[in-house]
Amino acid sequence: MKGATSAVIISSQTNAYYNLAVEKLLLSQELGAPYLFLWQSQNAVVIGAHQNPYAECNLSKMQSDSVQLARRISGGGAVYHDLGNLNFCFIAPKELYSEKKQTQLIVKALFSLGLNAEISGRNDLTVNGFKFSGNAYYRGSKACLHHGTLLISSDLNLLGIYLAPPKEKLEKRGVKSVKSRVTNLSAINQSITLEAVKNAIINEFCVQSSTKKIVSINELFSDEQINEQMQLISSSDYLFARWQEKPQAKVKSFKWGICSVEYNANNQTGGNDIKINTDCIYPEVVAVIESEYAKNSLGKSNRDYFSSNDEYDAYCGILKFIREEL
Repeated sequence: MKGATSAVIISSQTNAYYNLAVEKLLLSQELGAPYLFLWQSQNAVVIGAHQNPYAECNLSKMQSDSVQLARRISGGGAVYHDLGNLNFCFIAPKELYSEKKQTQLIVKALFSLGLNAEISGRNDLTVNGFKFSGNAYYRGSKACLHHGTLLISSDLNLLGIYLAPPKEKLEKRGVKSVKSRVTNLSAINQSITLEAVKNAIINEFCVQSSTKKIVSINELFSDEQINEQMQLISSSDYLFARWQEKPQAKVKSFKWGICSVEYNANNQTGGNDIKINTDCIYPEVVAVIESEYAKNSLGKSNRDYFSSNDEYDAYCGILKFIREEL
């Protein structure tokens, strides 16, 4: 794919594991230009890279209703997917990657449909004060990823049933439930359809990237490659192994979200392992802290290691919290 031109990829599969596997495969490529990947999934809850599923989801209800649990590679909070939700993903070489530009592309596409969307906080999009999109990010060794959800005609009643965020998170937001702060775009404008939103995003991406190229997933990856990734990300180890079912942990609220820390005895080392459950949008920060703790070098990373002041601030905030709890 190196040296390739920009292209649009539209998935015909509605399995969350399949589409998240494709995202991981795209991220591992040496891209020569930005790609736009659009997909949907049938009845799934997708949690962030460092979230405890026992603490974030109504797992028993999900199991009885055959709702998939999936974990993405990026940070951020848990989201509910159904066929009324459109997922977008920008993957680009580091030198061509711009979260601001990519977010503005979505805003501009929606404006073409008569929707005045606004960027709220660090990773949300809102309309009329209600959230309809959450964004998350990941920096790979070869490319960067920016993906997000767009609630268009989702069943918001189910969203409130399957997601069970900590009460501290709702208190921070000043709302009674996760459902009460979100909306569907079709509730704002009844003429809005998922296909219309999809086409508007594709058109805007093609204009900005000077491309009309649409490629199929089968042109890029074999079934064997995709199945291998699907087996990994759908495994019990990947989804659950790091987490306690009933964690005893204090929760701290930051300006960027919620964080709790779990300490587990490590029989191999005779010490403790640390597990950070958070909706922080910077997954690298959590990985660094957990690695430092395991190596007894907590707090050794300096500002130069991080890509932004916000990322470094998140690192310092979690670090201070852990030290207060030690």
